[in-house]
Amino acid sequence: MKRATGLRALLRSVALCTLSIIAIATLLGATVVVSQRAIRDGLAQRLLKVTTKFSNVLSQGQRPPNARSGTIGTRQVTTTVISKFLPYVREDLEHGETGRAALELSSLEAMVDRLSHKGGADSRATITYQNNLSATRQGRRLRVEAGAIIELPAQGSAHAGTRPVFLAGYDGFQQVRDDVQLMPLLGANLIQIEIGPSHIYPQAGVTDRTQLDALVRLLDRAAEAGVAVDVLLSPHYFPSWMFESVPALRRLREGFVQFCVHHPAGREFLRQYIRTVVHAIKDHPALLSVCLANEPANTEEPCPYATQNWKSWLKIRHGGMEGYNRDHHAALRDLEGVPLPNPFKPPSDRAIWMDYIRFNQEQHAEWLESLASAVHEEAPDLPVHVKTLTPELLGRRADPSSGLDPTLLARIGRLNGNDAYNLYQYERTDFAESWQENAMGHDLQKSLNPAPIFNSENHIIFDRDSRAVPPAHVRAALWQAAVHGQAATTIWVWERTFDHKSDFWASILERPDAVEAVGLTNIDLNRAALELRALQNASSNVTILSSVSALVWDRHVPAITEALYTALSFTGLKIGFITERQLESGISPPTSTLFIPGNIHMSHQALRALSEYRGRIVFVGKAPLLSRDDHDQPATLTLPGELLGLDAGTDTWRLLWAQLPPALVRWNVMSEVQVTDAHGNPVWGIEWQSTRDSAGAQIVNLCNFRYDSIAIQLQLGQRIASGRDVLTGIPLPKVILLGSLETKLVRLD
Repeated sequence: MKRATGLRALLRSVALCTLSIIAIATLLGATVVVSQRAIRDGLAQRLLKVTTKFSNVLSQGQRPPNARSGTIGTRQVTTTVISKFLPYVREDLEHGETGRAALELSSLEAMVDRLSHKGGADSRATITYQNNLSATRQGRRLRVEAGAIIELPAQGSAHAGTRPVFLAGYDGFQQVRDDVQLMPLLGANLIQIEIGPSHIYPQAGVTDRTQLDALVRLLDRAAEAGVAVDVLLSPHYFPSWMFESVPALRRLREGFVQFCVHHPAGREFLRQYIRTVVHAIKDHPALLSVCLANEPANTEEPCPYATQNWKSWLKIRHGGMEGYNRDHHAALRDLEGVPLPNPFKPPSDRAIWMDYIRFNQEQHAEWLESLASAVHEEAPDLPVHVKTLTPELLGRRADPSSGLDPTLLARIGRLNGNDAYNLYQYERTDFAESWQENAMGHDLQKSLNPAPIFNSENHIIFDRDSRAVPPAHVRAALWQAAVHGQAATTIWVWERTFDHKSDFWASILERPDAVEAVGLTNIDLNRAALELRALQNASSNVTILSSVSALVWDRHVPAITEALYTALSFTGLKIGFITERQLESGISPPTSTLFIPGNIHMSHQALRALSEYRGRIVFVGKAPLLSRDDHDQPATLTLPGELLGLDAGTDTWRLLWAQLPPALVRWNVMSEVQVTDAHGNPVWGIEWQSTRDSAGAQIVNLCNFRYDSIAIQLQLGQRIASGRDVLTGIPLPKVILLGSLETKLVRLD
């Protein structure tokens, strides 16, 4: 009985406890509901206030958005951004997205406050080619010339068409199509849209022109608005019926492309698709270029066609069986027995793997060249590019087996295409944004091909990260990319969603202050187009070696290269690159100083060519460097040079930065302009480059990558120089306070 009574008491206690928990949970739930409602109500009131204030600003003389103006002003950009985002805030509140709505409202309130103060200057610049174009075929209005994108004169115009144009906008899907005519008012003048073979050939023997006709209509609307268009050909949208018709096309692959790139049936199908698309759009005035492939890679299991190519390649590469045996320390009687390596199961013999890497790079480049040739059969002068992942070009991500060689890719198009990122660093690191990847990748590409750079998937915001991004980061990312050679970019991604798992979540289209920053920066890029082109055209002062052999054998090289590049960026020197393949082809470093960043391995051909170089070689890392060839055999030559010590495992760029100033003085490799702190001491975190403009004036570009502001001064010769802000014309003090991620373009007196 006592046990039963105790059990009943326990059950009563549990029941009472459960009821208490339910009551508390209900109360908390009700509190949360009330709290959420209060938050929404508060945000709704703020939305009403900012909408009313914005209406008052418009009624007091601020012009509403108007797409018919030939120039777009800064206030007009801000006005359009506000008009675009006020409905989005209302939509977010209806869906319970109070966090996103709050961030949007804070930005919009600040913008409206700025508009209400009429004292600010309304800078204006032509950022589109003339908006009065009709949509009729007049031939393309933009061309690539002398490393720049140039606007051609309108019919009957006396405009010479020699001023460079900077293009910035967005890539995306449906939303960017819907908003194409709004883009100029947002300060944007470029979009990227895509089409794929499965859209036109949905079934065997069937041609559907629906998507192609829609593309032409979009180009018509873009031409009327004055927006340039890049068309991504997206061969990865490969129709499933092709696999049924040609089963051998199905191969194990990584990346977007999931069909054998060596099979002649797939190649001819893609060439026919490309000819069909290009024929329909080739003369459209809005068309800037076509992108051949999205983030291409060539990691594919061996197929019969690649295997046959491999056998021929080995004979050419090694000069026959005797050369192969010498290079590999082998004793083969027949090269037919050397199997094509499977990248999904790499061989233990890394010398064979080295051969495969080079072979695969050449095969991939040849496939991309076949796509480019299909474009040029229809439109010989149409610029093409490839959306190549910059981290893989630099060897900082993935394995070199992905088949991306910067030297080979540079030969394909009249634009240097890439897919690069520069992200705001929330967690405190050395720098407030990840600027090195963009800068290094751009400098590498420009060193190989002086063509303009087109980053057609520009990641300046973390995917699915809803934290606020400072507008200064957006501006610095776009501005500095232009300094390093970028002429066109489309930012990922002009779409919105309520799906938190989507790649579209937390995109730039949720961030009015970022969209405004893009537009205002694009205006300034075009206002300073001549000065920026002078900086882009300036010759490099120093050169860094880039070697595929090192990426295969010397895994520490990317880290040392980044440390070296970072340290050099704070010396005012312009940095160039030379590749192992360039050396093999007889190209010599164009500067008097060449840095070897930790390279132990390099091909014998490249080493022999480098032995003819009469400049200064600086080894960075631990000796002995350049001591083995690309098959890991002892090098037959020893090159003299100086050594800057660096251990990639423990040291950083700071150690190199400390060693560089006295070395540069000793080598007489100095920037004409020096940047110091207010006391005349060297300063890190400020990247600067300088050159002379066409009138002989000294132009200096500055960017502060630090989290803190810093006071600096510019030294020209033995004097502290004064100057004017190129964009505002305002004289600058001799001690300049540069905020975090602030850029400044200065013309020295």
